[in-house]
Amino acid sequence: MDKIRNGPNDDRRIDKFYSTSPGWGHFLVVKGYRKVNGEFFYEIYDPNSWDAKYTSGELKGSGRYYRTEDVYTATSIWWNYAIVVSQKDAKSENIQIQDISGIPVKWGR
Repeated sequence: MDKIRNGPNDDRRIDKFYSTSPGWGHFLVVKGYRKVNGEFFYEIYDPNSWDAKYTSGELKGSGRYYRTEDVYTATSIWWNYAIVVSQKDAKSENIQIQDISGIPVKWGR
């Protein structure tokens, strides 16, 4: 998570709103993506909300937008796998399914 840049700690939803240190991380849920002014962002659910809320009362980890290059850099260092969840009837032609027994466990710090 240290490779995800920090944003302002207000109601803007871009970048993370909390500080981290090297070697610290956790899993994120990528719900989609958006292109804004030529820059790509992943729409993220970050379960690490620290109970911080927007003025609307919604947890700040919900509906965040992290820059794709930051997420790529962070995940390349932390854990090189993704867990993909799709609708039951969705086509997954571009997804390679592998035996999960070969995926190493990655513990948080």
